[in-house]
Amino acid sequence: MTAPDLASWLLEQIADDEAVDWHDRDCSTACPPPGPFPCDCGVPARVLADCAAKRAIVEECEELLYNGDGGGTDPCADRVLTLLALPYADQPGYRPEWRP
Repeated sequence: MTAPDLASWLLEQIADDEAVDWHDRDCSTACPPPGPFPCDCGVPARVLADCAAKRAIVEECEELLYNGDGGGTDPCADRVLTLLALPYADQPGYRPEWRP
């Protein structure tokens, strides 16, 4: 089973993704400015929706695994957390034991 730290660490990575100015990274400055984002290319909205979905998955897995006493044993939730962490494996704090 993964350490409870994995869920917390994942939530930090997701928060970092949410904090990035995705417009400056991925959108053309030629995009018109309708809606809540500076352009309508869809990238910022997709990234934020992806972050929200990941956060909900992590929180569900936390509930199944770390139900206050650390005694959860749901192998599927454990595997889901390790898979969600893979894209962040190059980030500081990632532990080798979290690799699926």
